[in-house]
Formats: sequence, structure tokens, C-alpha cells
Amino acid sequence: MSSEWPFVRLGDHVDSCLGKMLDAKKNKGAFQPYLGNSNVRWGNFDLVDLAEMKFEPHEEERYSLEPGDLVVCEGGEPGRCAIWTGARGMKIQKALHRIRPKATLNNYFLFYWFCHAAKAGLLEPYFTGTTIKHLTGRAIAALEIPLPPVETQIALVEVLRRLDDRITLLRETNATLEAIAQVLFKSWFVDFDPVRAKMQGRPPEGIDEATAALFPEGFETSELGEVPRGWAVKSLDSVANYLNGLALQKFPPTGVKDLPVIKIAQLRKGDSVGADFASGSIKPEYVVRNGDVLFSWSGSLEVEIWCGGEGALNQHLFKVTSSEYPKWFYYLWTRHHLDSFRQIAASKATTMGHIQRSHLSAAVVVVPSDGVLKSADGIFTHLVDRIVATALQAQTLSTLRDTLLPRLISGQLRLPEAQAVAETTLDAAPQA
Repeated sequence: MSSEWPFVRLGDHVDSCLGKMLDAKKNKGAFQPYLGNSNVRWGNFDLVDLAEMKFEPHEEERYSLEPGDLVVCEGGEPGRCAIWTGARGMKIQKALHRIRPKATLNNYFLFYWFCHAAKAGLLEPYFTGTTIKHLTGRAIAALEIPLPPVETQIALVEVLRRLDDRITLLRETNATLEAIAQVLFKSWFVDFDPVRAKMQGRPPEGIDEATAALFPEGFETSELGEVPRGWAVKSLDSVANYLNGLALQKFPPTGVKDLPVIKIAQLRKGDSVGADFASGSIKPEYVVRNGDVLFSWSGSLEVEIWCGGEGALNQHLFKVTSSEYPKWFYYLWTRHHLDSFRQIAASKATTMGHIQRSHLSAAVVVVPSDGVLKSADGIFTHLVDRIVATALQAQTLSTLRDTLLPRLISGQLRLPEAQAVAETTLDAAPQA
């Protein structure tokens, strides 16, 4: 895409430094935490369980981050980056570049340019290596970027950041809703807290008298052990159908009504951007739609409510449905067993761990009485519906941001137009 702005050499507008080599024998000084490639995500950092290495006092300035620094992956997914907003002093390992823009370049403008460049393939000509790609310090300096006036950079960044801030808020809201649903589900159907409260002569917490009356006042013995009196014990695959996806290479795209292929990678990131395509002539049951429960049973085991648009179900993914039980029930029970499924998959001595259908049959589900299930349905269905609606709104804003980004970066879309579109969309979006 051509640009209305002049192109400049990135090295002339930033101070860049590669992180420190990890060498336990040669490194000296005091142990300090550092960021590696795996700690950097697009737009944020994973700071759980940071590794440590030794740094000497004279290395502080060279390898320390300051708030506002752009941290860019040298390998792994070269160009993946995020802006450091934490305290000064976090260190970086050699797998990362620390890029500190000069006065002519706004750090968020540069971040958004990297986002655009990665998707548009603009970084690839600068990569070194054949099987393992790298973005070296020399390549970083040689990158050519469009450079509008700083005031313009700041104004267009404001448009994009407002969208990103709302997307972040929506995703945080969904994380809260998900946590509420899981905690309440565990309390009622795993720990049986309302039943235990009634046995102790206490009113169950958080529910009204009518709902509390639906829960039994005692337990009975089952194959699972003690369960609430009158409740049933069933296998996971008896309360829901786990439909395995297709080997979609056998259904090549035709160019007419093709569908993006939903693989494990798409499930993990929540959308089908960049996905392969398959023919849309597959059977309807293998078409994935917003609100479907998907479970990857191989490799990276995940259970999610899909909100990334229509697609084709690939092998190694289950689409989970039920004609007898509500979506929240089989979704939360599948999530409840996810940790044990992951342990089973990890124990397999193969290159890609997985579970088998026998493990679904061995996973136990406690089914409450019809009264409790009906009462719970009003609560949990509302939570799931909100999760889906919020996720879809975040997807709408993400799509708008991704549409505006290349046109703003290039100068082909003027700021007043972008600001008007963003404002209209944000005003129409429900607050999280």
C-alpha cells in the first residue's frame, strides 16, 4: 500500500538495543528477572514465572526497560511487540530488541506500524534465516516506515487506542463473567454448597428461598461418592455430543462460498484472520457459528465459546452440542474436566498429546433435579449470553481497528473520517 507520508529509515529515528545473552557460565552480578521471547505478546506481556539471570551494575542502562519502550521479538514470531508500561528496570534477554523512539517518532505509532507490517508481510523481506526466521538489529535499523508529523502520529494513535481500550475493557468484562460462572457452577454442582448449608441448618448463600427449596437436604451414595439426594451421575459424553472435525484438506476451496478453517490456532486466538479456506459444501453439522462450544482435544487443549464468525470445523476439534441439556451445562462441565484432560494429554509419550473418547466416557457429570436445572438455567444462560454478546462486540471493534489501521498508517484515510467512524461505532457499542 502506498503512503501519503515520506518513508524514512527506522534506525535514524530510534535508539535500539538487543538484550543480553543468556550464559550461566559467563554472566556475573546479581540475579534479576528478565523478559524472553515467550513473555511478549501482541500488545501486552505475560509476566507469570519470569526467569532470572545475572546482571552487573554497568549493564543496568543498556538492558533495562523504561516505560514507553517498544519491546520487539527478534525470533519466534519476528516483529511481535508490545510497549512496556511497567516500572523502570525490567531486563531483556537477547531474543528481544529494546526500541526507544526519538522525538520525531511516537512509540504507539511505531507499535501500530509493526502490527500493520506483520499482517501485511512488510517485515518478511528483512528476515534472515531459512527454517528459523530472525529480525536482526541491522534489519530493525533498515526498516522503512512512513513518517507523518508527530502531531498527526499522536492524533491517529488516539483513534486506534480508544478502540483498543474498549476492546480490552470488553475482554476483561468477559473474564469476570467467566469467573463468576465457573465459581457459581462449582459451588452448586461440584461442591454442593447449598445442600451442605441446608444440612447444617443454614440458608444457602446468594440464593432466594424459592431456589434454596429446590436443593435436597442430604446426600446419597453413588459411583462418584456422595451426591445430593435424587441427583444423577452420568458420563460427560452422555450429556453432550462431541463431534470431531473433518480432515479439511479433502475439501479444498472452490472460490464460491468457501469457509475459513477453524483449527487449534484459530480457537486459541479467537478469530479466523489468516486462516486457510475449505469448501463451504461440507455437511451443516461441521459448520462452526458464533456461540458454538469448541473443544480442542489434541495439542493445546482448550474449551471456548466460539465468537470468531462462521467457519469449518477442522479435525482435532470437537463441536460440543446437546439436545437434552443447555449450553452452559455441558460447556462448564467440559471446562471443569479440562485440567485432568490436559494432564492425560501431557502424560502421553507422543509429539502431540491428546485425549481419547474413552476419557470423555470416564469423566463424571452430576446432573441435578429438573427443578434445580431449570432454576439454574435462568442464571447461567444469562451469563453465557452476555459472554457471547460481549465477545462479538469486541470482535466488531477489532475488525474496525484492523480496517482503519493500514489506511491511517499510510495517510490514505484522513483523521476526521476515521474519528467519525470510530466515534459512531463506540457510541453504538454497549458499555461493558
